[in-house]
Amino acid sequence: MTKLGGIALWAAAIGVFVFSTQDVQAGDPKCAAGSAPAAGACVACAPGTSAAAGARACSPCAAGSYADSPGSATCNPCSAGFFAQDKGATSCRACKPGYAAKTPGSTACVACDAGTYAGVIGAATCNACPANTFSSAAALACTACAAGTTSSAGAPACTKK
Repeated sequence: MTKLGGIALWAAAIGVFVFSTQDVQAGDPKCAAGSAPAAGACVACAPGTSAAAGARACSPCAAGSYADSPGSATCNPCSAGFFAQDKGATSCRACKPGYAAKTPGSTACVACDAGTYAGVIGAATCNACPANTFSSAAALACTACAAGTTSSAGAPACTKK
């Protein structure tokens, strides 16, 4: 971002986006949703920001949400299994295997508890290990119990029979 006389310029692969970082001046236009006044004109909000109709400036998306294109009126919550840790995100990141984000709008993924696993990228939930298997926390898969041991579904360890 470059500041030029109170105007913030955002350069992106698809162009340059301008939005005001100051209060609306007398004579500045009332802008449509997804844009804000800058130097007397309405300019599309940069990706990672949004503005309601009549807003004085574009605002960064809150953590857990994103705006992937210019001119966004609102930010979208990340889907379950995805997260955006920081504000101003242009996309959400998928949870890595062994982790899950159950709630849309998550700011982080949570490690699966012992006795559960998530073997895919972007898991919304952790699955319980089946009977006669176990797992430690943040597991990608369950491990079969050794001969002479057993476990119930969702167990963090096997025990002697």
